[in-house]
Amino acid sequence: MLAIREILYKNYMFVYFTVLAGCVRLADMSYSRSTGVVRFTISSFKVPDRFVWFLLIPWAGILLDSIRPLGALGYVFWNAGFILLAVFGAQGFGIIMHLLEKRGASRSLKRMISVLVFVFLLWPGINYLVLIGLPGLGVSELWIHYRKPVEE
Repeated sequence: MLAIREILYKNYMFVYFTVLAGCVRLADMSYSRSTGVVRFTISSFKVPDRFVWFLLIPWAGILLDSIRPLGALGYVFWNAGFILLAVFGAQGFGIIMHLLEKRGASRSLKRMISVLVFVFLLWPGINYLVLIGLPGLGVSELWIHYRKPVEE
């Protein structure tokens, strides 16, 4: 029971954020289909550069909570860390989609990659590739500008 409570407290706001973001995305997709106006594409999603600090501070708190339990403050760090990991993961996924669009990939290939990322997320062991790799790719855009046009 205590382990379940800990897991629930460390993930509650993250799960709420994920459900809320999914509902907003579904509503936006429904609006786009009914009006023909596309308001959001994942390939254009970019997190402001200063948000990397908002990612590092909670993960430093998570490290501190792992060494010495912080009580309720630790739960805040865990939830904020997971939420920001998801936000930077969305940016990393947006980079992949942008690069596929730039190379002229078909719509079915982009969907297949999306499904493959979801399957990898559910596959134990391989899920670390998605859980760490996508946010890492999103954060790396601070130094490597993937979406900038190449000047010749």
